[in-house]
Amino acid sequence: MAKYKLEYLWLYGYKPVPNLRGKTQIKEYTNFPTLDQLPLWGFDGSSTTKPAEGRSSDCVLKASLDFL
Repeated sequence: MAKYKLEYLWLYGYKPVPNLRGKTQIKEYTNFPTLDQLPLWGFDGSSTTKPAEGRSSDCVLKASLDFL
C-alpha cells in the first residue's frame, strides 16, 4: 500500500480579509484514491476569527477539486 498526504485547506474569518487554515494527514491506499474514498474531517468552528455559535460550531471538511 502507498501512503498519500491529504491536505485540507479552507478560508476562515472575514475582517479585514479571510485567512487560510489547513490540516494534513497521511493515509494508506492500495491505489490512488478517488474523492469518494477521502475521509470527512471535522474541526471546531468556534475557534475561528468569525466563530460559529457554540451550539453549532462543529464543522466538516469535505475533499473537493475546487481551487481558489
